[in-house]
Amino acid sequence: MKATPYDIERLIRMLEMGMWDNNLIQSLLDTLDSEPEVFLPNAIGFVNYAAFLLMKVGRHPFGRRMLLASLAWCIESEYESEYGAALVQNIKEISLSEGMELEEEEIRKLAIKRHYGKAESWVTLLDTSDRCLDRNDRYQGSDSFGVIAGVSSKLPLTTFKGWLKRLDPEVLNASGRSLMKEVFSRFGSDFSSPEESLMEAERLLHCGVGLPQKVIQKIDELRHLIDKGLRIVIRRHRRFAGGDGRLPRSCYSSVCLDSQGDDGGTLNRELMAYSHPAIPGGVFVGDSTDTRLNSVLGHPVGVLPGYCALYVLLAAPERNVDKNIFNAVYRETLEHNGGLGAQRYLFIIETRVDYVEIENVIDLRLPSTQKWFLDHFRNGDGAHLIKPNGQKNCDFTSMLPTLMHPEL
Repeated sequence: MKATPYDIERLIRMLEMGMWDNNLIQSLLDTLDSEPEVFLPNAIGFVNYAAFLLMKVGRHPFGRRMLLASLAWCIESEYESEYGAALVQNIKEISLSEGMELEEEEIRKLAIKRHYGKAESWVTLLDTSDRCLDRNDRYQGSDSFGVIAGVSSKLPLTTFKGWLKRLDPEVLNASGRSLMKEVFSRFGSDFSSPEESLMEAERLLHCGVGLPQKVIQKIDELRHLIDKGLRIVIRRHRRFAGGDGRLPRSCYSSVCLDSQGDDGGTLNRELMAYSHPAIPGGVFVGDSTDTRLNSVLGHPVGVLPGYCALYVLLAAPERNVDKNIFNAVYRETLEHNGGLGAQRYLFIIETRVDYVEIENVIDLRLPSTQKWFLDHFRNGDGAHLIKPNGQKNCDFTSMLPTLMHPEL
């Protein structure tokens, strides 16, 4: 069966967890051989990443074969000047990890002649070791084809019981909707189509926002691709988007200490991260559970039962040229709060607070879960993460920057 670009994304998500599906890999390889245009050149980035992950889980020949098939297509389709160098370099790295040194011309010959090594025959690379898995492994199917886990350790799953707080788009009033559209646009708007994403970028430029040169180049590239009529997939900019960027806004919650919605300021700091740093002026987000902030404001905000509130303070810049940009970008939002000309604007956004019980949660607050992560990744799991030298002096706290890094 012919594979699709979505299938290669699905394989990537599995490989990121140390798992793979032999049938899926075979389908991807067959499609690269028979109909490479399904993936190339639009999904060539996914192909490179999948090949890298296949190397990480010990499936080097299949990663190299994907790249060699892609390189063969690039040479035949006159795309070698654009993508060839990166493909050759990645093939070199995979080969070196297996102790093979290949020169560039040798790699090109292998690609042109379709000499893929052991991965030419699926059967030669499979052995009975795939069938003898630990009982805790995630495995489906009675033979060597199916979903195979590279990690043989049971996850420390528990049941979460507590209060969660989240933004609820259903209860936002007109000013709240404007805030999410203009001030926190990278979180509040989906920009699901390339055209909408381009319109938002051009709006900022039209308002005089000084975007970095790299961003302007990407806007020009996007405009060029749209003009060419190519199919483009826009990823959301949310920092924690579940890997594939498809989680809706309602999935994002912060953990609260009580029914009042006290999350220690987690949600307001997260929302503030989505304000655009290139727009002049100040943006501050506070919380109605913050007693110090309430004392400064003079009184707490009254909200509906089951809700709490976020304060959003916009401060206009002092220089007139910057103030003009500030007014132009946030025009609709400011008109909901007295219009243009003020130095400061205060808004209130209601947030939901719900008691929930969720099964199968990895709760990093628990000492036993922290110990599992430390034991599992300090010295590597032997499959997805291989660390021959280990890491002796390490505790869970020192692991946190790695666990939270967006690239992972």
